[in-house]
Amino acid sequence: MTNILRATARRVALMRAAEAGAVAAIAGGLAAAALQVAWTIAPRYPLAAAGICFLPLLAGVVVFALPGRLRILGVEDRIALVIGGTCIGIGAAGIWAVQAGWYEHVSKALVAVTLMPVAGLAGAVVRALRPVRPTDAAILRDLHYDRRERLSTAAELVAGRTRDGAVAEYVCSQAAAALRGQSDAIRPPWRRTGTTAALLVLVAVLCVVLSVSAGLSSPARLKAEAAVAVEMRKMSPSEQDDLLARLHKARARQGAATLQQKLTQAEQALQDGDAGKLTQLIRALIEAGVDVRALFGKKMLEVATGRGAKGGAPPETQTATVAVKPVPAAPAPAYVYVYHPAYARLLAAGAKGGTDSQPATSVGNVLVPFDAAWDAARIRAENNLARSRSKIPPQYHQLIRDFFAEGDQAGG
Repeated sequence: MTNILRATARRVALMRAAEAGAVAAIAGGLAAAALQVAWTIAPRYPLAAAGICFLPLLAGVVVFALPGRLRILGVEDRIALVIGGTCIGIGAAGIWAVQAGWYEHVSKALVAVTLMPVAGLAGAVVRALRPVRPTDAAILRDLHYDRRERLSTAAELVAGRTRDGAVAEYVCSQAAAALRGQSDAIRPPWRRTGTTAALLVLVAVLCVVLSVSAGLSSPARLKAEAAVAVEMRKMSPSEQDDLLARLHKARARQGAATLQQKLTQAEQALQDGDAGKLTQLIRALIEAGVDVRALFGKKMLEVATGRGAKGGAPPETQTATVAVKPVPAAPAPAYVYVYHPAYARLLAAGAKGGTDSQPATSVGNVLVPFDAAWDAARIRAENNLARSRSKIPPQYHQLIRDFFAEGDQAGG
């Protein structure tokens, strides 16, 4: 009799852990679905995304504040704490990711694949920590099979180790007679209906659909990416260099780390010829308030936002994936070397052990290369010298201007 009750208790504990894991997994899946929706619309509607992430957090607070309301669903207090903690944690992490921009680096499919099993495992473990006693198992079997408390009475006698052996033997024999011919697998102690399992499957399917749809591009976006690819092919090496210089300068002026990161990614996408990534970054920069027209030009802005491709993209580019060839590297420029004695003295003074009056070594004819990027370098130098807080010592300002003037004269 004792072995039967212990086996029943183990089975009941296992089923209760499975039930708790299923309920917690459903809660984690719904919270993960909210995160997937929020992170999908975050690049365009960040406030709405944060609001959607707030919904799981609010649900978790309600669970903590009103645990009695969950008795309708048959959720125990410990499982309610797991559900509430899961919702609050997922909601807070989602809001933080939207505000910090980290959602772009996290796979939406990974969110659902991770959060649902973790929440289910947490619920099962918490429920398993609460063991089922043999007397509880006996009461459950009496309720299932209408044994009129025969098993529970026998379990109490076994647990109490009564001194009246005859009474205990009689009660246990009656309980054994009631169990004779009955299989322990006739009615499993699963309290949940099929609705729980069906809801778990539906939530899993919802997360899968959201994960797949997040990776698909709309026809309008594909058309915009194709138009951006065409514009990238039209760029000459010098135009691409100018655009990279503007992006680099804009990144240096930005104080926000998120915008600096987006501009760096835009430079990399331009160098790699990744039209899809560049289109996404242009739209993100527009939402961030960056003057995209001054950086990329009017034409690129129109095609990236879909306002300049009315006739559609060329037939060869209207595919789900746009094959973009990287812009070929510019040929090696024809260098013109110029010599400036003051620049030579400056280099010599910077050598180890040297001073302005007595250089450490004789530099000789120091030749400085002049190429197509000379104008951009000269403009940057003038801008640095014009700043009131320039880090360049005043005694070198005229030297730098003379250096560029000599280079302009030699290059002309």
